[in-house]
Amino acid sequence: MDMPKLTAPVSPAGVNFSNETQAFAFLMAVLNDDELKVQGNAYARVFWYGMVSAITVATLFNIATKLVARARLRDAALNKPYPSRPKSLPARWFATLTAIGRESSYLALSPLRRVPWLKTPPMGTGLLVLAYSIWVLLLEFYDNDLPGAQHWEAIGIRAGWLAVAQVPLLVLLVNKNNLIAFLTGVSYERLNILHRWAGRILLFLALLHFGFQSYGWAKYGITELEWTTDTCPPTGIIALGFLLWINISTIAPFRDLSYELFVAQHLLSFAGFIIAIMYHIPPWTMPARQYIYIPIAAYLVDRIVRTTYVAWSNRRVARATLTQLDGDATMIRVSNKAIRSWKPGSHVLLSIPRFGLFQNHPATIVSTPTSHGGDQIFVLKSHRGFTKKIRKGTNTSTSYAALLDGPYGGSQSDYAQLHSVLLCAGSTGVSFTLSILQDLAERSRLPLPLRRLHFVWCIKDVSWASWFDAEIAAAIDKLDKTGIDAQVSLFVTRATDLSVDDTDSVASFADNKLPLEKTVAVDGMGQRLRIMPGRPDVRSLLAELLDGAEGESGVGACGPMSLTSTLRQQVVTMSDERAVHKGGLPQGCYLHVESTY
Repeated sequence: MDMPKLTAPVSPAGVNFSNETQAFAFLMAVLNDDELKVQGNAYARVFWYGMVSAITVATLFNIATKLVARARLRDAALNKPYPSRPKSLPARWFATLTAIGRESSYLALSPLRRVPWLKTPPMGTGLLVLAYSIWVLLLEFYDNDLPGAQHWEAIGIRAGWLAVAQVPLLVLLVNKNNLIAFLTGVSYERLNILHRWAGRILLFLALLHFGFQSYGWAKYGITELEWTTDTCPPTGIIALGFLLWINISTIAPFRDLSYELFVAQHLLSFAGFIIAIMYHIPPWTMPARQYIYIPIAAYLVDRIVRTTYVAWSNRRVARATLTQLDGDATMIRVSNKAIRSWKPGSHVLLSIPRFGLFQNHPATIVSTPTSHGGDQIFVLKSHRGFTKKIRKGTNTSTSYAALLDGPYGGSQSDYAQLHSVLLCAGSTGVSFTLSILQDLAERSRLPLPLRRLHFVWCIKDVSWASWFDAEIAAAIDKLDKTGIDAQVSLFVTRATDLSVDDTDSVASFADNKLPLEKTVAVDGMGQRLRIMPGRPDVRSLLAELLDGAEGESGVGACGPMSLTSTLRQQVVTMSDERAVHKGGLPQGCYLHVESTY
């Protein structure tokens, strides 16, 4: 689009700055933004043109992915050969582009042992943030070299316009009922990562806005005159203070001290920022204020929709029963009949007022809508706060009132459309992978592209296997009866050997003693269970998955970063080594890691 051009520059020539009248007249000329605000608003609109374009591309990719999955399920229902392998030329092109995108986006670095809270986002998120930052910097400095005394003012004002243009994006990326999530298929908790980066870029632009203008005033010695005659600097510094604190308080060590306290102060700080910025923006600059009105409206709509849904879902207060498990974990069973459907991998915000009136804890739903009598099953590891309270207060003879907000998430692709699947979890991360396993088992009564499945669970003690022994055995039995090759591997990370006494802890899995590293007969599971000490060899697991695949493979993972980062690295490495969808026979490998970083 054509940008408005600025007219004659402001010159300090002939101005006697010791004369207050002349200095004030010069200041007014520098601050005159009749043309600068028009140009700033134009670049703010261009920023949103770019954002809408990016969201449109992601939406089209989401639609194409869903169409491919639907076509594969249809081909399987019609008993067509190799339903999970692309056959047409457009399908092969799409598979090639997808494979290239995966190899450039899946990789993530493991956290440093000395600073475990420092979690780097996956390469895909990093590339998005990099593109976002470059886009903002281009809009800030492109064709922004105004000669004369307004040079620094022009740079600062454009930074201010671009900063205020970030506010709607900031809110759209954090809402639970998220338009961007609906269009792109990316769940809100993943978009929350971009929300934090949008906040950091907003802070960066606000600092440019303040810094460039302040430098321009200081250059001509009119800083004190500006601060004493204009309300914009004081209100701006208040808004900047709120914004600075919001960004500092979102750093992991501060955020993790008390999540409930973090959320409360975060909302109050953001409200303070909005109030301060409204005072900072002059009333006659309505286009700039629209960037504040829009996110306020979006947030209120989200709160109204969410509050209405939560009230409807909990119109009859559900009851929760608690059961202590080995490994300092607690199983929670909630009977909420108002919530009748959810996707595998979905989570809710769980509240049990008896253990914290205003505490909502995210919890992945282990069960499916058709299992466990329609109840929602959760397993939470005891750490501190809410999870520690429910662990100490568990009474098997008592039920507690429970409130559910959700379900949310479940944004991963449908694993039923893939030929070979590896589900890998550590500790309570099994809540995510087991929900997918049970969903696939229940759907296997119909023809599916899925032919092979390996369920891997890493636990610290072999006794933890009793958490879900019945669910895993039942799921494997269903898959086995429909001809799907399914197996289970349990890796006991704190064991260097598995004795006869250890294997007694998983007696419900097998009647016989389970010898080390040997496939054994298991009730309801055939020859399908291995229990081994130590950590899994991720590369071997992936090699086994990919080497036997006759169509696209998939990996679903949830657990510690040391596990998921290794999976990311090996999926990328092995896909590149096999040249998947790049002229060779090997098929692609989809990866979904359930995480909040």
